[in-house]
Amino acid sequence: MPDYDNSGALFKNKEKKGNQPDFRGPLTINGEQYDMSGWQKKDKNGESFLSLAVQVKDAWKKDGDAKAESNDDNPEDLF
Repeated sequence: MPDYDNSGALFKNKEKKGNQPDFRGPLTINGEQYDMSGWQKKDKNGESFLSLAVQVKDAWKKDGDAKAESNDDNPEDLF
C-alpha cells in the first residue's frame, strides 16, 4: 500500500499512547516510500484540522542504529 505512485493512505492508530499520532500510513512519491503521521487538532477558533508529518520509511530505525554506533567515550565527537 499504496498501489499508485504519488499517493498514500492514513489509518486510525488504534494503539495511540501519549502524543503519538492519531493516524499513520504509507505514502509513495516518485517511487520513494515514506511513513506519514497525522494528528487531529483544533485551531484557535475551535475548527478541527489534521496536522501531518512525513519521513523517509523506517527513518526512526536508521536514527536508532546511528545513535547506537556513536562513540560516547570521546566528548569531542559531540561537536
